[in-house]
Amino acid sequence: MKRILIFPHKFSSGGAKLLANALSTKRIRDVGGYRKRIGDVIVNWGNTKVASFGEANLNVASAVSNSVDKVKAFSLMREAGIPTVEFVSDKHSANQWLQEGHTVYARLLTRASGGRGIHIMNPRGLNQPPYNYIPNARLYTKGVLGDEYRLHVFCGEVIDYTKKVPLRPVSTQGFLIKNHENGWTFARNIQRRASLETLAIQAVKALGLDFGAVDIIMVEGSKGKNTWPRILEVNSSAGISGRTVGVYAEAIKKFVNNLR
Repeated sequence: MKRILIFPHKFSSGGAKLLANALSTKRIRDVGGYRKRIGDVIVNWGNTKVASFGEANLNVASAVSNSVDKVKAFSLMREAGIPTVEFVSDKHSANQWLQEGHTVYARLLTRASGGRGIHIMNPRGLNQPPYNYIPNARLYTKGVLGDEYRLHVFCGEVIDYTKKVPLRPVSTQGFLIKNHENGWTFARNIQRRASLETLAIQAVKALGLDFGAVDIIMVEGSKGKNTWPRILEVNSSAGISGRTVGVYAEAIKKFVNNLR
């Protein structure tokens, strides 16, 4: 009988722990305790390191590195013709966006998630300190407005489809970064768009991942009449809970059952 093991980027990862519990298995570290057996199936949950026991069966380390480094991720998706939010690596271009009236996000940490390491520069004075301070960063992205979705992709299929919605009245600052701390959660009772599913699958494939959570924003056009999708991020160790945990567990079981 094949064993399923979870190899997390952090042993304290809540998502990895919930997934291991759902699969009635355990999390493993690179050093200590685990001895690989023939037939073991290792699920890499956001780890950029090739472990001493070898590559994972799902999400090899190099693909995770592609997704974790946002500069590399955006560049690979651009090369593949996948629409992302606009991004640059130089302060001059970022300043030009500001002068044109756009909000700009300086990504001080290009290997972070959940809004960590983001410095928001807004010409309307919504940020602190004043927007004319542009920090040194490897990545700047242009702010856009629109509904945000998270699609979970596993082996070429969308296994979970959600939309970010406010849990409570959200401040203006809360609309600039839509995370749990700012009052946002995920809803499922929504109309699905085939175009978003196709885009999410393409994004995961472009980074070389077997699975990932794809954040997409439907950018508002002139006077809100038109919208078009742009990738915000692809996460190889997304925070998961509730129904999403079970969906991943079932997808992994199906993968293992199809192995020969």
